[in-house]
Amino acid sequence: MAAQIEQRLKSLLLRGLTRWFQADRSGRAVPVAPERILVVRQDNRIGNLIFILPLLELLRNRFQTARIDLIVGGRFPDLLQGCSFINTIHCYDQLRFIRFPWLFFRFLYRIRSIHYEVVLDAKRVFSVNNFLLTVFSGAAFRIGFLHSDTPGKYNFEIPLNEEPFYEPVFLARLFSAFQPDYSVPALHLPLTAEMINQADIYLKRLDLPVPHRLIAVHPGGRGNKRWPPESFAQVCTGLLSEPDIIVFVFLGPDEATLETCFPEHIRLRIIRPRTPSVMAALFKSCRLLICNDTGPLHVAAAVGVPTVSIFLSTSPLRLAPQGPQHKVLDGTHGQYMTPDQVVQAVKQSAGKEAV
Repeated sequence: MAAQIEQRLKSLLLRGLTRWFQADRSGRAVPVAPERILVVRQDNRIGNLIFILPLLELLRNRFQTARIDLIVGGRFPDLLQGCSFINTIHCYDQLRFIRFPWLFFRFLYRIRSIHYEVVLDAKRVFSVNNFLLTVFSGAAFRIGFLHSDTPGKYNFEIPLNEEPFYEPVFLARLFSAFQPDYSVPALHLPLTAEMINQADIYLKRLDLPVPHRLIAVHPGGRGNKRWPPESFAQVCTGLLSEPDIIVFVFLGPDEATLETCFPEHIRLRIIRPRTPSVMAALFKSCRLLICNDTGPLHVAAAVGVPTVSIFLSTSPLRLAPQGPQHKVLDGTHGQYMTPDQVVQAVKQSAGKEAV
């Protein structure tokens, strides 16, 4: 009963917001050559940042001299610092704004002072924060996805499709407001010279034996998306049977307690990159990444590293990296993945020369 009441109140809130901030749809056409464009994707998940890259690249290719800015969450903006198709990244630090509300109003003032002509709400699922930032940007023309319970939020609305499109391809559909026929560019995360330099310094400090083949493992993941870390440890043991394999086990702040799950071995190194951008550059040095459906999976795919991914609860059709160099183990129908199956998948993947 409580859940039903909460859902009902949320629905009423959304309808009220939509009615209050109804978009002007009286024959207004999409601007042909906007000079200032804002894309809103404020959240703090690495994968979601990676997924909007093709959309941003499409916008830059079409509007080469325009100012194209991005609103993102406050945790990982450094990951996108090599993206030349973005002019300015605005960090929406929600926790900081709650503590210091006047900073939020300063943030809005800065956004509105740029006088954006077009704003794109780049989130598939309706988000109150994303929508309000879209509205408060002050842009005259709003583009977003059509939600059946809250129509009329945007001047141009893209219908939601129930088919499981690959997420970057799906989000790129927002570009159809400007051009109905287009080709979605491949997922690509540019690395800066500074990112690469920091990764090189990190690798030199490890004093790795030569020659070697690096395999990356990232055991992180949220909730029921996480394959047991003990199983990842068994995969590492299987890989280390090859004498020139070195395994990098990447652990972020959320995986700090998992180190004890992995065996002590001279060719197994625990890697704790200081930032996601350093992690991306370190991935670039590896032959292959093994991980769950989590942000680092999409980072590796975006820097051109083959992957073996384990999907336990989310849709591989919508979220798994595309291409023959990426191997997906689909456990969404209850199949149990054994460590031997994962090692075998590594050998059969596009990165099979790694083992």
